[in-house]
Amino acid sequence: MARSLRILLSLFALYAVPTSMLFAQKGACAIINVYEAEALVPKKTLAIKIFDVGGPGVDTDAGSPESPRKILFEKLEKDLTKTKYFSKVSAVPADETPDTDFVLEGEIIGIHGGSRAGRYFLGGFGSSGQMRVSGRILGQKKIVEGNEFRPIIGDWECTSFMGGSLFGFGSSNESVTRNNAKWISSLLSREIKDLKKIDKLKSKVSEDSDRSPIKGSSKAENRKWREKTDPTIEDYFDEIESFVVKSEQERSRSIDALWMTDACYRAHLNLLPMLKQTAIPSNRQIKRGMLTDLDSVKEFVGQDVYVLIASFTVGSGDAPFLWDKERIENATYLARPGNGELRIKPIRFIDDQIASYIVFNEKRVFKGFSNFRAFHPVILVFPTKLPDGSPFVASSTDIVELHTEVDGRPVITDFHLEHLDIKSMDELSIGGSK
Repeated sequence: MARSLRILLSLFALYAVPTSMLFAQKGACAIINVYEAEALVPKKTLAIKIFDVGGPGVDTDAGSPESPRKILFEKLEKDLTKTKYFSKVSAVPADETPDTDFVLEGEIIGIHGGSRAGRYFLGGFGSSGQMRVSGRILGQKKIVEGNEFRPIIGDWECTSFMGGSLFGFGSSNESVTRNNAKWISSLLSREIKDLKKIDKLKSKVSEDSDRSPIKGSSKAENRKWREKTDPTIEDYFDEIESFVVKSEQERSRSIDALWMTDACYRAHLNLLPMLKQTAIPSNRQIKRGMLTDLDSVKEFVGQDVYVLIASFTVGSGDAPFLWDKERIENATYLARPGNGELRIKPIRFIDDQIASYIVFNEKRVFKGFSNFRAFHPVILVFPTKLPDGSPFVASSTDIVELHTEVDGRPVITDFHLEHLDIKSMDELSIGGSK
């Protein structure tokens, strides 16, 4: 009898307790890009600057932001000292100019207190207290033309959300926010300690450069959503996704290539104002390949160019990218298969206007398998004509290949233009209003 009662109580607990309470804290942290692998070495000195706070992802339901700022400032000094990666770690006041080898700076760009009642009764991502922090590691001082500056040698982002626990799920929003700040400090410290793996990553980049390309290909779409008189958010998501080609993954790395046609641009114009800003970006607000802001491509509206967005993506646990702009740009071009030397290089390769970010990939059913992916979007601008003045694309039935590489591994994604459902060649460029 007693054994049966214990089983019934266990089943009741599993039924009554939300999944988020069984997994009270979830988060991800990644050094997304390392720009100077040779410069980022251990046993150097590091200064931590107090983090800024701001942005549309910062809510007012989590108490004063001064508390998490102070926690990050003080706890990071202790946590990073414990890693023994640096010879000395010091937290310096905002008005002090550090004289260390490296500087860690950042911003709290997302805070959401969540719902105390929701954590108690419902659980889930929406009810959780959320925090998002991004930043940079600055290298040693340099002087160029009399101006002193510190180059960015790495960038990072950390997210944390807390749904409560079996014993503390009724915690206040302020308490949950403080715990998120502590958790992010621990996560970031672990990531920095793990930078010792850079030598292995450099070897992988060298090895992968000799391997066969990973590939992706566009698919035919019927685009039934275009027949609707009142499209929904999901319809605009589907429209944008129909212009995205996702490559295969190797070492968790891949590329999502989006051709910013006129129709794709207009879909973004309609979609983005409908999206709700959240503290932590999730796959319910950001789909792979899409842009979250059109400011970076507005200058190309009405120009005789092709605009493609290549989103370099990696599982957050497998980051960083060893980002070498010159190497990647040299490997990037458009080609027409079967035409030998018929290729065009980008006239603009913009890799620093859209900040790298992490997205929470929430599983709707098996939530315990939810994960995080990091993205580094690059804007690629190509001429529409060859050097002799003839058009690069001759027909709406052509196939165009985007060649590039991700951490040394060659990548080829091909666009069957008939899959883009264009009526004229002009629609391959952005022709709409800004």
